Amino acid sequence: MPAARTRGDQGTVRRSAPRRGARAGAGARAGRTQGPRGPRIAAPHPGPRSREILAKVHRLESPATCSFVLTDEIVVEESGRGAYVRDPDGNEFLDFTSGFGVLSLGHSPAPVKRAARAQLDRLLHAMGAVAAVRAPLYELLARVTPGDMPKRIQLAASGAEAVDVSLKIAKRFTGRSEVISFLGAFHGRTHSALALMSKPHYRAGVLPLVPGVVQFPYAYCYRCYFGLTYPGCDLRCARNLESSLHPDAGWVTEPAALIVEPIQGNGGIVVPPPEFLPELRAACARHGILFIADEIMTGWCRTGELFAINHGGVVPDILVLGKALAAGLPLSAVVARAELMESWDHGRDGSTSAGNPISCAAALAAVPLYVGGGLAGRAARLGARLMSGLSALAEEFPFIGEVRGRGLMVGVELVRDRATREPWEAAPAVVDAACKRGLLLYYGGRYDNVVGFLPPLIIGNHEVDTALDVVGQVFRLMKRELDRGRG
Repeated sequence: MPAARTRGDQGTVRRSAPRRGARAGAGARAGRTQGPRGPRIAAPHPGPRSREILAKVHRLESPATCSFVLTDEIVVEESGRGAYVRDPDGNEFLDFTSGFGVLSLGHSPAPVKRAARAQLDRLLHAMGAVAAVRAPLYELLARVTPGDMPKRIQLAASGAEAVDVSLKIAKRFTGRSEVISFLGAFHGRTHSALALMSKPHYRAGVLPLVPGVVQFPYAYCYRCYFGLTYPGCDLRCARNLESSLHPDAGWVTEPAALIVEPIQGNGGIVVPPPEFLPELRAACARHGILFIADEIMTGWCRTGELFAINHGGVVPDILVLGKALAAGLPLSAVVARAELMESWDHGRDGSTSAGNPISCAAALAAVPLYVGGGLAGRAARLGARLMSGLSALAEEFPFIGEVRGRGLMVGVELVRDRATREPWEAAPAVVDAACKRGLLLYYGGRYDNVVGFLPPLIIGNHEVDTALDVVGQVFRLMKRELDRGRG
């Protein structure tokens, strides 16, 4: 496939594919396929074998699962390597979803597979006992996470479970009952985690949820809740929180913790101003509120730093990790100041599959690649390339309201009118059309109007340019259809 052509400010610029034989970094060590490659659609998606499997799953699987969250004709993934997945019909897709951020090292990373296989021969499970592999993982996590204070770590099986653990720690330590979260947040789908979010779709039919959650506006500058414009807004969203914590306000009277995503993922790849997180951290310190950073999606180099809170120099009281921690195996972690967890009774909390030995072994192989493999710099560089290409497309297509992101966590917000910023709920159609052309994207946002790009961190220039080429094709098709409709 030839290199993509992207129109920039200086005219048409040809972007070259990566040189063969170039120095292999963490991407190659994790299993990235070398040399130019692209999607290959051998049979129109979904092909006959995929349709057979999809029909069985539709018939037998609970519709509440996430299998068909993007489309009823989602890709059936039979195998994967690097940034590509293959379906049973021989189609190959370029994966810019990473399993919603899990596969930051790509599909089937070799070091992780070797570590998991070796652990498979030693020990499969440990509950009510200590798996030896946990000790070095604890030491590693304590060393690489922000802050040089003494830490304690609790492992879990999923991000939502880890969020639940963090809330229990905060309430137990402070003796308070309320938790502050933000509009547009996504912290998981357990009953406690659902209480932290505001999307009616997830909450419908399961109310009432866990009480004591107070939600505040996030720093969503493109759609400011206060109708203001940054930076002239004086960061009203953060000031609003501070004023609400005053005893005379009576809004939040027993705040145990504040939980925040450094960048909102499911909420539409919303990147706050750089002062936002430090302001929240300072407010928490002034009022004795524990600051919980949910880095389940943003952690492990995704945003161009090992952790997204590092961009603002923020050290949380509690850090929640998941998704990419074990590079594809189920594992999450809560890392907290030691004094917080030491107030917890022995044996008070835990779950059967928390800290599974095989997942721990996978994390021990994955974390050094994040820390020392140059992936943070790679994410920053390739994210800038992706953002630049999408911004060039925004000059061509007026329905692109905003391109935003950090590192390889990028979103494109679609609007019907740039002046009014009326949402255009066309992101699902973009995802479907891109999928038929061999590119896997996802959508989200408050109005299902944000197209999300969350590729493995091991991609190269060629994969970025291929994605831009496919998205450009899809947008041009949509523009022609819109023009016909107006005519």
